[in-house]
Amino acid sequence: MENTDVKKIIQDIYEADKAQAKANNLLERASRNKDETKDRIRDAEDTLDNIEERLMIQTKDLQKEIEAMKDKTEENRETAREAREVAESALNMTTDADTELSDVTKQFEVLKQNQQNQEVKGQAAGRLKNIMMEAEDMKRQVEDKLQQIQGQTADLLVCLRREV
Repeated sequence: MENTDVKKIIQDIYEADKAQAKANNLLERASRNKDETKDRIRDAEDTLDNIEERLMIQTKDLQKEIEAMKDKTEENRETAREAREVAESALNMTTDADTELSDVTKQFEVLKQNQQNQEVKGQAAGRLKNIMMEAEDMKRQVEDKLQQIQGQTADLLVCLRREV
């Protein structure tokens, strides 16, 4: 019986060595896996640090671009406001020119009527003719100026529409 117990003990020792070897292999594999995992985590942390750094740089660049766009928008608003003021001024000048043209036209008609109603002889007739010619010239000049102003006003309004 002693022989059986010894065989059983030897068998148990053999099984224990076998289990110990298997456990050692598993521990060695687990240690390698742990080291590989640490390396992967370190690589991932490095990658995340690089990504974070790049994102910070991109964020700063985007903030600068946003500020530049805000500044440009404000400049455009100011330019549009100034153009609007110029257009309004030109429109007022057109209105004034219309009034002046109307006054000159009325004066011309009065002179024309006076000429038809009066019989003027000699020098008086020549003077009246000169005054009439001057009135005609003034009328043409005012009409030309009015057309220039209207053209400029139209151009300014087109520019304003493009800006807005």
